[in-house]
Amino acid sequence: MILGINQSNLTQLSAADLDRVCGDIAAFGFTHVRFSAHWGQAAGFMGLGLFPTDYSKFTAVSAALTKHGLTGLPVVGIGKPTFNNGPSQFATFVKGVLAKFPGIQAVEVWNEPNLWNFMVGGPAAYLPYLRAAAPVIRAAGAQVIHAGLAALPNSGSGNARTWAASDFLAGLYAAGESDDYDILGYHPYPLTASGWADPATNPFGMAQIAVMDAITVQHGDRPTYAFTEVGYDTSQVPVAVAGDQLTYQLGQLPADAPVWLFCWRDTDNDGGKYGLVDKNNQPKQPYFDAVKGLIVNGLPD
Repeated sequence: MILGINQSNLTQLSAADLDRVCGDIAAFGFTHVRFSAHWGQAAGFMGLGLFPTDYSKFTAVSAALTKHGLTGLPVVGIGKPTFNNGPSQFATFVKGVLAKFPGIQAVEVWNEPNLWNFMVGGPAAYLPYLRAAAPVIRAAGAQVIHAGLAALPNSGSGNARTWAASDFLAGLYAAGESDDYDILGYHPYPLTASGWADPATNPFGMAQIAVMDAITVQHGDRPTYAFTEVGYDTSQVPVAVAGDQLTYQLGQLPADAPVWLFCWRDTDNDGGKYGLVDKNNQPKQPYFDAVKGLIVNGLPD
């Protein structure tokens, strides 16, 4: 199992902080880092697309990852510009991002589009963006990861709707999905409608995997996964409990699927208190130590 880490806001860090974070991640023992390639932010001026897209931050991230021997997993999209924002423009953006990461292994197309705050309008609206990005990614020799879907039950309606991951996936196939992704992204957080749960006693997030398996098989696909976010909010789950529950949860996931923990460092604007270290780069022990043990010793039998 590849055990990577998230630090979504790499493009927002100063040069010195970017170097420190990448250095700390590599020193811990991680080799793969997932980060946000935010379309709206790169477009500038509130994402209106009025000026040329700025790719300089991606150049800086690529250099820092390479310096510290890290492999990046960019998540393209996240939030779309509000002007000139169609699939063809998205394909251009993806091509520009990939030009900064030669030899990239995989690219994830969007983040949690089944949640209202990342929503592009539902499965049928997401599919054209996936279709626009897929040939660009494959032309670069990389695999296409379908946007990591969040593990939450259905709730809300209209623009405030959250789709269960399995319902979003079923809606994607109903909209005509066919061979537009290579790997299915999923975020099996142990969350329920009422909050955090023990994955050993309330495995909603992991139970969705079997449901999605059935949907993909029904449409002739092979259910290959990348668990691009797995982790615990330490403002809600005590750090000692988080370490134990994460260890258990990883042991229940398919052994051959790559996993990226969320995340390395707490941040106010992206990541909350999910980090292995706090905002001052101090380890959150024993959560930090539990993950270090997984890096050194692997998952328990």
